Amino acid sequence: MLLVGACADLLESIYAIPDTSDSFRRLQASLRVGLDDELEKWLYSKGLADRIIARDIGNILRNAEQPIESFDTSVFEKFRDRISERLNHYPSVFHDAVYG
Repeated sequence: MLLVGACADLLESIYAIPDTSDSFRRLQASLRVGLDDELEKWLYSKGLADRIIARDIGNILRNAEQPIESFDTSVFEKFRDRISERLNHYPSVFHDAVYG
């Protein structure tokens, strides 16, 4: 993981290749949290700090009839009924992290 971060630093500072550097940064984040999907990583960063739960909620959101336009906190309100129902199967700390 540190090696991937170092490669991103080199690509950014020495070679000035920002697109490739961004790809390395995303790879580093994926390795750190163990998730490869951008939605799942976003959910993880917003308080669902368990891979299984982030993946589970991500699957619910992807299978919803309404598309997700952007990753922001409005997602939690837009899909509150589905997310809240699923979070009730997990320890309350995850529900509190999202809906406090």
